[in-house]
Amino acid sequence: MLLPEVEKKSSQVLGTSPELGSFLLFGQTGGQTPTSALSLYRKSTAVSIPINKITKAFSSIRPVIQVGDELFKEHIILDFLEQPSPYFTRELFFQSMSTDFLVTDETEIVLIGNINRAPLQMQTISPANININENEHGYPSHIGITGTTLTGNYLPDIKGKRLRYLDGNFKEVKQIRGYSTKNNSQLRGESLLVSASREAKQHIAGNDHNLALLEKGGKLYLHFHLKTDLEKDDFDAAKNAILNVYTGATANKVAVTSGEDMDITELGTNNRDMDFATLQNMAKEAVALQYNVPLPLITVAASTLDNYKTAVVALYDDAVLPLADTLFSGLTDYLMPRFGLDPTKIKITYDPKSITALVDRELAQLEKRRKINIESADELRKESLGKGPIAGGDVVYQPASNVPLGTDVLADEETDALARDNGNK
Repeated sequence: MLLPEVEKKSSQVLGTSPELGSFLLFGQTGGQTPTSALSLYRKSTAVSIPINKITKAFSSIRPVIQVGDELFKEHIILDFLEQPSPYFTRELFFQSMSTDFLVTDETEIVLIGNINRAPLQMQTISPANININENEHGYPSHIGITGTTLTGNYLPDIKGKRLRYLDGNFKEVKQIRGYSTKNNSQLRGESLLVSASREAKQHIAGNDHNLALLEKGGKLYLHFHLKTDLEKDDFDAAKNAILNVYTGATANKVAVTSGEDMDITELGTNNRDMDFATLQNMAKEAVALQYNVPLPLITVAASTLDNYKTAVVALYDDAVLPLADTLFSGLTDYLMPRFGLDPTKIKITYDPKSITALVDRELAQLEKRRKINIESADELRKESLGKGPIAGGDVVYQPASNVPLGTDVLADEETDALARDNGNK
């Protein structure tokens, strides 16, 4: 007895790449892992543009050393950061570190050299090449680095409150991460793209769909059906005649079929097509807001000359400087003990007065304080400009016309004149 043939079915996502189809069907690239988050960053400008805005600004910051209230631009640690390895300049190291952190909510750094001395080199490692296993208490039992660079198995070394992960005596790995809802936030960071993955996926799918249309000659917009069954030669002649008239330099296609009478169907723009631009802009805006990047820096439609300057300052206040606080704090905890310094007394930070985008606001605030006139010139110079005292700069000047409320100025002038006359006599 012959068994009925079972019809084979397969699921496909039309208009996308195979990788993206798999991702949309099974949800394998939603930002939950460093690898998937980095994939969204590579594929979507809605993700990469706001992140690159922040990292470009951050990597241009020149760090300083703070001891107490004093800031120093020259220090052995600053010299080390200028060229942390033969493969990294300071700018590239900061860009790599900040991009990893913004995309995956963590960044891993490896120090090379005797673990009890100042390091010889420092490099970043992609979070995609990091494996972290947990022990019975939920803490990392070890950190593994795969790939081709500085691979190894880094085991915990605890002395007091200081925790390090070492691979022998010449390699140490440091993880700087943010809060995660998983594993009591003990193991990995949690990318902001987890909650913005729908918008990022929508942006990627839309772009892939449109690109596929263009590469394959466009979409179907006219369907000619010849209802009379024609021989192949007659059908080819009719089809060519129709294509010669109705096709040209366009991304759209014309279809011709046959069988009985002729019918023409127009396949025009549907609601989904018309909503494409709106949905793409919504995706861009959602991801930008997730990273606290002002919309005037993302889209021309929201930008004017006035609000662009304000948006640049807001970018530093809401995104760049908080990132600098987090990463510089991590570097402080990491580097200071290796240089024999106390991270509670000396730290790596930045000088807001050296950031060009913030100078105009600083000067405007200085002008307001000068008009209020309750501080001396020396105080304003030191706090706002970092400059030393000048001759007479410690005096707070007030207008000579200032008198107590209710004073009769004319009466006082007559009394003073009378007193002067009596004194002359």
